[in-house]
Amino acid sequence: MELTNQHISRQIDLIPLKILDEKITIIGAGATGSFTTLALAKMGFKNITVIDFDTVDIVNMSCQFYGFSDIGRPKVEALKDNIEFMTNGNTRVEAVNDRWTGKAFPGIVIAAVDSLDTRKAIWEAHLMSFQTKFIIDPRMGAEVASLYVMNPHNLRDRESYPKSLTSDERALQVPCTQRSTTYTSMMLSGMIAQAVRDCLLTPEQYLRTMDWSIKTYSFRGWPAKPLT
Repeated sequence: MELTNQHISRQIDLIPLKILDEKITIIGAGATGSFTTLALAKMGFKNITVIDFDTVDIVNMSCQFYGFSDIGRPKVEALKDNIEFMTNGNTRVEAVNDRWTGKAFPGIVIAAVDSLDTRKAIWEAHLMSFQTKFIIDPRMGAEVASLYVMNPHNLRDRESYPKSLTSDERALQVPCTQRSTTYTSMMLSGMIAQAVRDCLLTPEQYLRTMDWSIKTYSFRGWPAKPLT
């Protein structure tokens, strides 16, 4: 094993080097997006782009991968610096301090956004992109989470996934003091990281959808089926 890979040597049989150059784009650098970036960087993924236009606020301290010294900075720039510090420069994040513009990306795209309307736009933008392998859509409340791992080239996903994208006006609204917790965002980010690995290693065997209530300790998952 190369000396440069010793920092990931204890996972090498689970997360092989051959998948770590995959292009991963994370749209959104909030609770789920920031911790997912950390998880993927710790796994050794090196080709990560994060897109967000927001700045770090004091209310982000309890549930996002930022420190008090980051307050007022663009989230993607703070996240880039934090990740490069945590990985000793082995992972370099491409930070895009802007709104997502409707562009389609190759590889795996993670829609870590707040809006169902934006999720729908991300999905539709990638339907005709032959280089996009999967769209991963995490959704989170304070103590509940869902995960959709969708293949835009799979007929079943193309038919069923849009049905989950109700409009923002119809989405359940909760008080701002009940929207997120660190333990939920970190647990969900771990599931996303595993989904990325499974999609790249076993593209016919991965957790396609998941519903999880941390509060009631209930978990339901549905595996993928072969491409149709």
